[in-house]
Amino acid sequence: MSDSSKLEKTLFEFLLIHFRFTYYRKQQSKLVNWISQQFFANYEKKQKGFFLTKAKSKKLLIVNCSAPTKCFFGKKNYKVNYWLKMPKIMTIVQFISLLLLIIFIFFSSYLWYSERLIQLCFALIICGVLSVIAIGLPQFKCFSHIATLTTAIMIAQNSQMDLLLLKGEMSDLPHKLIANKYSKIVWLRDIYNGEQIYLAGRKVDNTKEEMIFAADKTPEKEILVKNVNRYGNEVVPKSFIISLTKLEQLASEITINHISKI
Repeated sequence: MSDSSKLEKTLFEFLLIHFRFTYYRKQQSKLVNWISQQFFANYEKKQKGFFLTKAKSKKLLIVNCSAPTKCFFGKKNYKVNYWLKMPKIMTIVQFISLLLLIIFIFFSSYLWYSERLIQLCFALIICGVLSVIAIGLPQFKCFSHIATLTTAIMIAQNSQMDLLLLKGEMSDLPHKLIANKYSKIVWLRDIYNGEQIYLAGRKVDNTKEEMIFAADKTPEKEILVKNVNRYGNEVVPKSFIISLTKLEQLASEITINHISKI
């Protein structure tokens, strides 16, 4: 095994042991500070360390640094267009759960003062379930996510790219990222959660935008993305991709009817 292969394997194992369940803000800050100190010491830190940049860099790499949100519903696989909407759907579900939680807390107080203990027990159980959904939990089975983060760190370091570490899953990326500074923006989704890597790209003004993700193709030529939020992924990659050029060569380029705006 080459030294470079040992490095990404060691990095993957370290992240898996120490940052596997990174989800809340304090955990995220600890992770990005460690990444910047170990791999990007000569980069400028912005956005509290979540954005690592160099003055002359013309390429930007984007990846989610926190564990995927645990989901308690959904199918095993999603069509690409629906999968792209999932972060927004889960955000709406969490917001509705938070509203219902507030209502049930007041209702539980009423039951307490009314001494309706049986109804109070049921209300408290419902409050517990709603609080878990509203606050959110990390997906514990997130090997492919950690592998993707490992790849992003290695590629950004090897290619001297700016690195933006997202604080969660998104359906689309902030428009402010498009400054005329970048000639290329690459958004790495989960690239180890499927048998084939796909690339959806477009050109906006002078900026080339790419979204790279993994999925499976059915015998009917339909592309399906595994629902890692509900079912997770505990398959350890046999090898890691540490070159953006190689990653793009391995990817099959596709056109998506609606590509989230970067």
